[in-house]
Amino acid sequence: MENETDNTHSKRRLSLLILLLLIAVFVLMQFARLVVPAFKISNPPSRYTVQWDSPRTQSLWQKTCGDCHSNETVWPWYSYIAPFGWLIAYDVNQGRDEFNISDGDSEDDEIAEVIRDGEMPPAVYLIIHNDAKLDNVLVDRESGLALCVLDLDTTMPGLAAHDFGDLVRSSVTGQPEDEPDLDSILVDEKIFTNITEGYLAGAASWLEAEEKSSLVDGALVITYEQALRFLTDHLTGDKYYSIDEPGHNLRRARAQLRLLEELLAVETILKLVVAQPK
Repeated sequence: MENETDNTHSKRRLSLLILLLLIAVFVLMQFARLVVPAFKISNPPSRYTVQWDSPRTQSLWQKTCGDCHSNETVWPWYSYIAPFGWLIAYDVNQGRDEFNISDGDSEDDEIAEVIRDGEMPPAVYLIIHNDAKLDNVLVDRESGLALCVLDLDTTMPGLAAHDFGDLVRSSVTGQPEDEPDLDSILVDEKIFTNITEGYLAGAASWLEAEEKSSLVDGALVITYEQALRFLTDHLTGDKYYSIDEPGHNLRRARAQLRLLEELLAVETILKLVVAQPK
């Protein structure tokens, strides 16, 4: 009996240590932009004012190109969170180096050419749902077929891996995201295979090989991110996510961290499923 109690306490201490280590790594990552210029977020003063031929042209430019090729970038909230923000900051800074309308750069012919050749925008900036959990899919009760995707207010440029990852995170165990019984949180490889086959069938016409190889990584990242968001909300007084009782967000965070452990344990298998779906 004493041995079982000691083992339980040891497991709890280990889980707490891992959680604290993950939090520490996450916090340290936020300071990388202070020492890595490519990750810096800033909007320097514009040295040139464009004379647009119409407000519509100006609006079109800002929506499609302005964030990466001017000093008037509208930085989304997630650009301030590493590691996701690193990609955004890197692309913006690289885009400004290539062509920055705020500095008076004018290369109309070259701009038109790279757009015609499909070099811009980069394939990584797909328009995705950004909240593609299973709850946001409307399913027909009789046929069981998916009818449409709901909650489109989060739709914006992003990564295919994030949408796929959130779909996996929210459905691959068959358990709710606040499941209190951590031992029941297991990766169902059959569910994962079905998700993968369905997603790849729908994305076959546009999904690049590099994006396909990142899908499982997306599940790991999104699960880790969601665990941190639940934990942060718990520590700051449950201000964002609605809760049923005190400690609800903490229970959610623990469930997501257990799911992350389970995904990591079968990561190689999942990547084989994505590479060669049955």
